[in-house]
Amino acid sequence: MSEYGIFCLLIWRALAQLMLRERAALLLAGVLALLYAVSDEFHQKFVPGRTGEPRDVAIDSAGIIIAILFVVFVKRWRAARSAPAAGEAQSRRNTG
Repeated sequence: MSEYGIFCLLIWRALAQLMLRERAALLLAGVLALLYAVSDEFHQKFVPGRTGEPRDVAIDSAGIIIAILFVVFVKRWRAARSAPAAGEAQSRRNTG
């Protein structure tokens, strides 16, 4: 689960450098990581001693969702944290 979460974050960071919209990059990273999880489970059906289970895709998906929520939370936290500072700087310029 954690591996797919980290994988999603790495894809997002790469896509964020190429795309203008971070939200689109994050969504595409989640979709690409999910597609890879599905293809990995499909591949495991053909490996002796391994089985491809839909349950494993669900577990990998949970890691992807947690990673996406983490990015959204950190972005909102940073925006909320910088908003009061920006407002204070603006009021200083207006009064000073």
